[in-house]
Amino acid sequence: MLRWSLCFALLLLLAPAPGRADPPAKNPRTALAKRVTFPGIDDPAVTLRNALDFLTDRYGLKIDVDVKQFKAAGFADVLATPVVGGRDA
Repeated sequence: MLRWSLCFALLLLLAPAPGRADPPAKNPRTALAKRVTFPGIDDPAVTLRNALDFLTDRYGLKIDVDVKQFKAAGFADVLATPVVGGRDA
């Protein structure tokens, strides 16, 4: 009985959470070719890190940021930069 309970608990932990995207595609072209409806982000204080995490969770896209290049261009912490804009901006 204990063995079955542990197996069931493991299956629940491994099941994808509702609202989360499928794991990232092995071929990025496949993920980028998929048509989606982006609802936007309604938080005016959202940072670039938060926005990229949202895209990763929602659509399975992993986006790498070359922080060193941004520092060289004068952005001290680009991932903490607020993302301003939206439909009304």
